[in-house]
Amino acid sequence: LVIGIIIMQLLMVKRGTEDIFFMYKKLLIDNYEKLVENEKKVIHYLLDHSTYFYFTTIREKLVDNSVYFDKGTTLLTPYIIKIIEDLDEWPIDFIGKRDGEVFILLRCCEEVKTIIDNIANVFCLADNMFENIGFIKEDKLLFASITHENIAFFIDPKKSAIAFMKETGVSLF
Repeated sequence: LVIGIIIMQLLMVKRGTEDIFFMYKKLLIDNYEKLVENEKKVIHYLLDHSTYFYFTTIREKLVDNSVYFDKGTTLLTPYIIKIIEDLDEWPIDFIGKRDGEVFILLRCCEEVKTIIDNIANVFCLADNMFENIGFIKEDKLLFASITHENIAFFIDPKKSAIAFMKETGVSLF
């Protein structure tokens, strides 16, 4: 966990964005396994309180700009707002970009909940899934995860978000 946070901080310093990121209150998930265990509840909560969500993946996993990791994720394709390939255009700036990685921005809605309910756990890294999922309210990042590091966090969470996470057994620090 500490290594992941240090990497995140170094990337932000390198990109000149550390002042923006560090001026917000961040609460890190202390027990990532509880987040994984409660993934569907947490995703539903985040979808209800966000305007958009995003994930990153490798370009080769997209077919004709359709999301295809397993048969369930293809259903997310109609909800794609934008696929961003240029790192400078990514609306978040705390994760690095691997060769061929793309940022996919999608809209939050009730239909997406049903799709997410039928795909693999989005907080677990797997060859047939995306990684680095996050949630945005209007233009503000609310929640993000860096799946391969088992790191997730809230930025300026409301008391209701903190209470919800506590109810699910997910602790924040």
